[in-house]
Amino acid sequence: MLVLLLAGTTAFSQNIATDTSAQVIAWWRKGEVKNLVISKTTEKKDNGKVVQRTSGSYGATITVIDSTAEGYTLQWQYHYKAAAGQTELQVYEKMLDELKVIYKTSDVGDFEEVVNFNEMRLFIDKTIGELKKSIRDTAALNAIMPQVQQ
Repeated sequence: MLVLLLAGTTAFSQNIATDTSAQVIAWWRKGEVKNLVISKTTEKKDNGKVVQRTSGSYGATITVIDSTAEGYTLQWQYHYKAAAGQTELQVYEKMLDELKVIYKTSDVGDFEEVVNFNEMRLFIDKTIGELKKSIRDTAALNAIMPQVQQ
């Protein structure tokens, strides 16, 4: 009994969390689909009292395109819904629904490469064009756009 007690107090079963992230190794099968919902709430405080609270969320669908002993090919597709009253963000809903990121990982989930880089580059160029149309401060836009496009 003493040996079991000593073994149990010195054994390690997980990494020690140093922040709020979590390490996940998924053993997925080809064709498997996972739906995620990511939510964020922001509070603005004045003298310790919450004076404004905004929240938003978006979804992501992860589809396993291929699964081998060496790793995975995954498709990540966003689903964004602008919060009530955020009409200026509704234009991004459709754009983000069109964004599909296909990437490869190792067998333990380490990122290896983006498979559809050229399609993503075209999507980003299109998105930048749409942003140019929706931003009213053209002087500021013209000042930062060359850096964004690079």
